[in-house]
Order: sequence, then C-alpha cells, then structure tokens
Amino acid sequence: DKFGKKVVYTLILSTFGSLLLAALCWFILGATLTGFVVLFLFYGFGVLYCYEQIKKLQADLPKQEHTTRVALLDLFMGNVNELTSELEKSVGPIPKAWPFLVKHFIPQ
Repeated sequence: DKFGKKVVYTLILSTFGSLLLAALCWFILGATLTGFVVLFLFYGFGVLYCYEQIKKLQADLPKQEHTTRVALLDLFMGNVNELTSELEKSVGPIPKAWPFLVKHFIPQ
C-alpha cells in the first residue's frame, strides 16, 4: 500500500491489458503492426499515468524519502527484488536477470 491501489492496479492493467489487446489485434484481426502500436501505446500511457501519480504522491509528502526514480523502481521491481534477496539467503547467488524475467517476461 506504499503507492495506493489505484497506481498498482493501473500498472497491472497496463501490463496485461496491453498484451491482451495486442494479442487480439495479432490473432483475431491479423493486424501485426496495429497490434504492436496498441501494445506500446496502451502500456506507455499506463506507465505515464503511474509516473504522474507517483510524482503527485511525492509532492504531497512533507519529506521526500525517495526520488521519483527510486519510487518507480520500487513500484516496478520492489516485491521481486525482496523475494530475490530472501531466496539468495537459502539458495545462493541468483542471476541478475532472474527478477526481471520473473516480473515482466514469465507472466506474459
């Protein structure tokens, strides 16, 4: 609840919604280029909205604990980075690409 439900759900919707709409264009309509345009625009506007909301959230705080960049990294990768740190204690070193793949590639 660091960022609020609105920001988190927007990021989820932009991540999976953009892929779903692009897949509809690719496989139902057969429009490959349109699918890629939809994918990048839908995802881009969702991320832009999250960015603006985080900036607004930070402006409302009397003391900024983090910069906007750190807050965005926490939103995008925070929970999986915490999981990686926890797992490294028991299984040893984990490749640096693993958290990114788990968060952004495997769910797709």
